[in-house]
Amino acid sequence: MKLQFTFLTPLSVLAGALILSSCGGGGSNGPSTTAGTTTGGTTAGTTTAGTTAGGTTNGSTTAGTTAGTTAGGTTAGTTTAGTTAGTTTAGGTTAGGNNSLSGQIGFVSTRDGNSDIYAMDAQGNNQRALSAINSDSEERSPSISRDGSTIVWSSNRANKSTTANFEIYAQRSNGAGGQIIQAYTNDTDSFAPEDTEPVISPDGTKIAWTTTRGGNKNIAVMNITGSDQVVLTNANAGEDSQPAWTSDSQSIAFYSVRGSSRGVYIMDASGNNQRALLVSDAASGVRYLQPAYAANGQRLAVTVETAGGTNISLRNLDGTQSSDNFNAGSGFSFRSQADFSPDSNRLIYLANNSSDGGGQIQTSALDGSGERSLTSQGQNFDARFSN
Repeated sequence: MKLQFTFLTPLSVLAGALILSSCGGGGSNGPSTTAGTTTGGTTAGTTTAGTTAGGTTNGSTTAGTTAGTTAGGTTAGTTTAGTTAGTTTAGGTTAGGNNSLSGQIGFVSTRDGNSDIYAMDAQGNNQRALSAINSDSEERSPSISRDGSTIVWSSNRANKSTTANFEIYAQRSNGAGGQIIQAYTNDTDSFAPEDTEPVISPDGTKIAWTTTRGGNKNIAVMNITGSDQVVLTNANAGEDSQPAWTSDSQSIAFYSVRGSSRGVYIMDASGNNQRALLVSDAASGVRYLQPAYAANGQRLAVTVETAGGTNISLRNLDGTQSSDNFNAGSGFSFRSQADFSPDSNRLIYLANNSSDGGGQIQTSALDGSGERSLTSQGQNFDARFSN
């Protein structure tokens, strides 16, 4: 049976111009974020959708109008949910437009008090804020398209009264020197599903993300415009989270808890052919999570969590140990959230000596040699190269 839902809800007007600011060095390390946890509950396979319009033009507020369409249907036992939410046009230009983000690293930093989206180049230079739009909101998980034209992230700006209600937002060029801010999901009440961890496919056509639509955490996909939202997994009593696209955009790896097994699974981009890639039993005390693929299609990076901390492990595409053995030494007890440079020859990752928060972003060769810090101010995490 196909279920269709249409929600036409006004979206609060987002901010005006995007503010970019330069940031310097100096500061202290914070704690390190590690991985997903199992959530309880059951999944009904239903999703929400629908959206809104109305916003600002050239920095001045206009009357908001509602708009939104939905697409029904189910895929592999999951429910589709339609589509794009409200748009806001911010006047002015932003460092030549979003194309300046091509080849850049997007990350989250608390250096200015809140968790905001920043960008920097591969050497750690030109660090600047990208999300000083709602300074009292929390921003997470930036993902930049390969051509730099689109950045997506999750934020609780629509409902700041709760830190649990995050939605997916996108920022794109409007083609006229300004920026369009769009809410791709719009569940604004305190009991609504949470939408987090968006990641753009390498071919720039899709976004995968984690949603609690249906109860537990599941993997969903939508078009780069926010349309045709489809929930792909159905975690009845476990969790599916942390999606990562393969380099050819044909498959999605993700972290999953299924009974006593937990680890990295993979599926077709349609949600079919779900299978274990790198899993362990809960009793083993080892957990594999946070998958990331090299752009050359030759390697997979995962975080390996043990009682002593977390570390990066490089794997072949079938999950077996790669000949590139990552060993950055004993400087940090926790290394996680790895991503590959666009040329697939270096890594960036989160590092610290505590497990209860953010830390600093490091870079090294694939074998861990030449490790150095890219950030130093505040707590910094969720770092990812333009895909």
